[in-house]
Amino acid sequence: MDDIRWVIKKYGIWIILLILVLFAGCMIWQNLGEKDREDSVKKTDTTEEAGNDANQEKGYDLPVDEKAEEKAVKDGKEKMMDIKETYQAFRGAAETGVLPDVAIQQMAERLEKDGNIVVEGTAYEVMHHYEKMDVFLGQAAQGKKDRVTIYELRENGDIGRSEYIYDGKDMYVLNTGFSWGEDDDIAVSDSTLTRMEWFTYTEKGWFLFEYCVPQPPDVTEVIDGHDAIRVKPLEERNREISEKYLFPIGYQSSNLLWSDWDSEHKDKIDYNALFESFYEIKYQETFPVDKYADGIPKEEFEAVMKEYLPVSEEDLQRFAVFDAATQRYAWNEQDYRSNDSGAFGLSLPEVIGMRGGKDGTIVLTVDAVCKSLGSDRLIRHEMMVRQEGEMIKYLSNRILENNMETLPEYHYRTK
Repeated sequence: MDDIRWVIKKYGIWIILLILVLFAGCMIWQNLGEKDREDSVKKTDTTEEAGNDANQEKGYDLPVDEKAEEKAVKDGKEKMMDIKETYQAFRGAAETGVLPDVAIQQMAERLEKDGNIVVEGTAYEVMHHYEKMDVFLGQAAQGKKDRVTIYELRENGDIGRSEYIYDGKDMYVLNTGFSWGEDDDIAVSDSTLTRMEWFTYTEKGWFLFEYCVPQPPDVTEVIDGHDAIRVKPLEERNREISEKYLFPIGYQSSNLLWSDWDSEHKDKIDYNALFESFYEIKYQETFPVDKYADGIPKEEFEAVMKEYLPVSEEDLQRFAVFDAATQRYAWNEQDYRSNDSGAFGLSLPEVIGMRGGKDGTIVLTVDAVCKSLGSDRLIRHEMMVRQEGEMIKYLSNRILENNMETLPEYHYRTK
């Protein structure tokens, strides 16, 4: 015991220093280990999948990690098998390759049972378990690494699998497609990995983004990389009106939704083009092009127009293209090659609010959502309508907000 006391008394300070050095060394080693682990996580999430620095710079056609692709293919095939029975039961009804809504709904319900994020690939898409995507995007906004997988159930029964990977700085998407082949075999497309140029999550609940795509001089034409996914659902009533009464009209086939007009200013409307949309809304069937190749009979045209608009026979004969000799209104099939509406014409009319007006009218606040321009509000307009039984009458439209430099020039089909 005396010997130990003597050693401590003589060399105590050196022993203490040695302990401190060892402690500090352990701390440094631990920090380095944590940094290595962080680098390893980042490498696993993106670098191995995205390839070398040159590939990272361009952001598209990135090398796909073999294990990541194997996992995606195995997962996607399992999901296809989950919906195979429903697909086989309804495919006979899909004369145009589009399955009935009830089939898509049943498939979506089957896929989302296990908590999977599933998007019904219709015009007004519905995301099942959207809360998970909402959390993912919220964390990405805070710079937190994470990943999430979405299954897009397409109208023909195919599935698109998209795995979104956020590494704390950039967002990557691993896409793999699955389709039904002959004898109901499952065909698998090559997986692609792409980085996003930018992404944002809007207050309305739209996930807007732009993929990295080839640019001139690597390609001769500019490629658009914009896309969008609605995460938070529209209110059911808003979605119903948008889908049933606004989508068949849209922003390309006529100018009803993007011009200012009311019962006192009826001259701007392209009535001849609008008949096609009203026909499809009224009869819930595709417009019969051959039937009206020589024009639309006066009585039929005027009856449909007066059913949906506050116009008289005199108004229509004055403002529409009418041939008194044949007693027919002109109709031409739309030539999309000469249409100047561009990407705006492909916008989706989305009712985001409604309020009661005077005399039983309803005022709809509508946004033009343009996926191909990465905007959830190219224009905002107010449309006044009146509910009349199972249909509505369109009473007026007014542009409230224009987020484009200028609206495209509208070309009347028959003038």
